[in-house]
Amino acid sequence: MEFLLDHLPSSDLYGYPAELFLEFVRHGVFLRGAAPWCGGLDWPVFAHYVLFPRVNDEDLSFHRKIFFDALWPRVKDLPGGDSLESNIQLVYNNARVAAQAAVHLASMAD
Repeated sequence: MEFLLDHLPSSDLYGYPAELFLEFVRHGVFLRGAAPWCGGLDWPVFAHYVLFPRVNDEDLSFHRKIFFDALWPRVKDLPGGDSLESNIQLVYNNARVAAQAAVHLASMAD
């Protein structure tokens, strides 16, 4: 949590509930123990690319569990956690989630 407090913009720290950041920390710690590839990452790589909540100005929401639940069963036993099939499934899942979000946003506009 200290890393996030030191590196997140103050607009995030004051604009979002602390519990949201704790969710990111808990999930990051979980991945560090559950996924050997994640546990083997150097701290700076882990902190900036796994633990950190976002990399641009996207809306901050805890969506990682959705992706984890959808993909973990398919990749947990793969060496290094990477394969063409896993990446293809990630694209499909992203498209599905984006479509659901678009439908939801469209219904709000009506």
